[in-house]
Amino acid sequence: MAGRGGSYSTYASLSSWPQIAGERGFICAFPMAGYGRQLDNGIGNVSMWNRGTDDVNFLRYMVDDIKANYNIDAGRVYASGQSMGSMMSTRISVTLGDVFTAIGSSCGALPADALTSEHYTEEYDCPAFVIYGEKDATVGSYKLSESEGVKTMVEYYINRYDLQSVDEAASYRSGAFNHYLFYNSEGVPMFRYSVVEGKGHANLPSESYLFYDEFFSKFYKDADGTLHYENDTEVLDIR
Repeated sequence: MAGRGGSYSTYASLSSWPQIAGERGFICAFPMAGYGRQLDNGIGNVSMWNRGTDDVNFLRYMVDDIKANYNIDAGRVYASGQSMGSMMSTRISVTLGDVFTAIGSSCGALPADALTSEHYTEEYDCPAFVIYGEKDATVGSYKLSESEGVKTMVEYYINRYDLQSVDEAASYRSGAFNHYLFYNSEGVPMFRYSVVEGKGHANLPSESYLFYDEFFSKFYKDADGTLHYENDTEVLDIR
C-alpha cells in the first residue's frame, strides 16, 4: 500500500515487490486508496487511506476476491506499505488478523484511532514488523522518548502479546539496519522494530526483501486460523 498521494504503480516500482514475488513465487496485489483530499480544480487530488472510506472492509473484500479467482494459500496472506500505507498496514494488524497472517511496513506507526475503531479486535494474532528511518523528518523521531506515536505503538504490541520489554529485546545490526526483536514466552518475535541509519522518509527495496525473507515467510496459519512460527513448517528431510 502506497503512502499518501502515491498509487499502485508508484509503490510497485519503488518497493520492488513484483520482482520479489517473481523470485519467491507469490501473488502481489496493489490496492489504491481513495481520494482523501480533493482540490478545487481536480488536479493533483490526494489519495489517502481510511479517510472517508472503510478501507478495512475494502481490503477484506479484495482478499476474498483474490481467493475466489486465484489458487492462493489463505494461511499466508501478508500486508505491507510505506508512510500512510504503513499506517494502514499496522491498522490491519489489529483489525484484520483473521485475514492477514503478518504485516511489515515502513515509515509509519500504528494510528491511535485504530485501537478505538469498530473493527478493532484482539481475537486474532497478527505479528508486525515496522521500519523507521533515522533521519525521517516527515514522521519525526524514531525514538520512543521523542515520539509519542512510536512509543504508543511499541508499548501496544509489547502489552498485547506479553513480549519482552524494550530493555530486554534482542538486537543486532546488519549494515545500516539496526534491529530490535521482541519475543513472547514461546520464543516467537511477534513484533520487530528496525531503524535504518541515514534513511529519510523513503522506501527501500531491501526492506521488502527483509519483510518477506526474515518475517513473512516464517509465519503461517493453519486451517483453524492458528498462527505458527518457523519450527512448525515442514521442510525436506535431509537425514
